[in-house]
Amino acid sequence: MSQLTGDPHDRDSDIYRTVVSPHLYAALVRHAATVAEHWPVIIDAPFLGYVRAAASRGVSLAEHIRSIAGAPTVPICAIWLDAAPSQIRARMSLRGADRDQPKLSDWHTYRNAVLDSDLSRLGPAVTDYLVSN
Repeated sequence: MSQLTGDPHDRDSDIYRTVVSPHLYAALVRHAATVAEHWPVIIDAPFLGYVRAAASRGVSLAEHIRSIAGAPTVPICAIWLDAAPSQIRARMSLRGADRDQPKLSDWHTYRNAVLDSDLSRLGPAVTDYLVSN
């Protein structure tokens, strides 16, 4: 990301979302599906673009991921973890990760674009389980 945007922690720019993220997530789910044919796998990622894509296709997140991975029979259970924006902000602050600094610096924009967006409705609608934290 340093060479593309100048920010090694960039996960929010249009370049990241359109050029890097689709390939990164597709590789992640393909590899996870390959391993899951033999052993249980847990992958932890926001999958926000996948949530929106699944909702727009009218399918579950698990079904959408199976189609991306090319693994129609791999068992997948998608879980939406929900927490209050204040709790998310506190956890980001405690984590102290450089990748969170742009979000914390402009919390209002991040909160509106992600936490208070359609994702709060779409995520629980396309996943198998909702865990409120």
